[in-house]
Amino acid sequence: MRFWFGEKWWHEGQYRDVLRGDPPLDEIDRAVARVAELFDEAWASDCQGHPAALWLLSKGTGPLGFLYELGADLLEMDRAPRIRALIHGLKQPSNFPGVRFELGMAAVLKRSGFAVEFRPPSPGGKAADLAVKRGSEEVFFELKRLDETIIQSAAQHLTEQIMFATSDVMSGTDAPKCAIDLSPDLFELLSGDPESDAIVTSTYTNIIREELLRHCGGPLPVEFSIPSVADVRIGAAQDPNSGIGHPMLPPQMELKRIMRGCLKEAIEQLNGFSPAIVVIQTAAVLTPSVAISVITTWLSRADMDLSYISAVVFLPAIPPSGGKVWLFPAFAVHNPKALYPAADLLSYVCLREAFAIYD
Repeated sequence: MRFWFGEKWWHEGQYRDVLRGDPPLDEIDRAVARVAELFDEAWASDCQGHPAALWLLSKGTGPLGFLYELGADLLEMDRAPRIRALIHGLKQPSNFPGVRFELGMAAVLKRSGFAVEFRPPSPGGKAADLAVKRGSEEVFFELKRLDETIIQSAAQHLTEQIMFATSDVMSGTDAPKCAIDLSPDLFELLSGDPESDAIVTSTYTNIIREELLRHCGGPLPVEFSIPSVADVRIGAAQDPNSGIGHPMLPPQMELKRIMRGCLKEAIEQLNGFSPAIVVIQTAAVLTPSVAISVITTWLSRADMDLSYISAVVFLPAIPPSGGKVWLFPAFAVHNPKALYPAADLLSYVCLREAFAIYD
């Protein structure tokens, strides 16, 4: 990959006042320069498959937000204990999403006046992700960012392939906007096996492309359905932009994945001697009322002593924007047997305000 840093394209007038909080230009410059120190020329020469690469090579409000927020968080946490381990993790393709989540959470807490330590050592060889201190309060945080399931990844790949295959049909400044909503039947066809999913992808792509070509030559706007494939709108007034949407996995599947895996794994990293909060971020859909009921019951009936767990917090990987909740509102499950109620912990109150957590 070519080295991405050099031209300060964000100085152009169209990028003024687009960042939350309206930071001054010199502050944005410092933040982006810090990202350039992280993702330097040596890294750029061997960064194949890194999630950050596309953001670094692109221009726009989205890439600018990525650069500024990452740089600002790095500058905030640069002197924190064991920050070097996180710097290394950010450069690794497979580690980047989880480490970025960890860095962001730490920066939120530090900006609110807490002392934050990464990977604090504790008895028994266990190590939480963060130790957060303020006054006499010390709380340990274990953070989990869930990767997409293989089915979600296959659905995302299918969406991208349809986008590429139809871009020439819908391209051009005068082309009508096209909204494609893929059928829920999609998940019954995708298996996570690359060979069989490639057949599904090719079939869906060809069908949709042929139908677009057939309808684009007629009067617009037009709406039509391709049974078990997609619902399509072309030139509709309610669609200011073209886009492709695919169905999400049912909420109960993600909750089952959490209960069987990452929640128990998170708790095992905590020492059990100090108040602790587990924070889980996912890109899947959850139903807060159901998750709260299931996890509250599990916490109250667990065979092991979990009284040191104050709360389990769930954050959506795509936060609400434009008045729309894309996945689910952030919410918390309070442990009914907690020795240290979450509402009494300053660090929990900080997160509740920062992420508009529903509890």
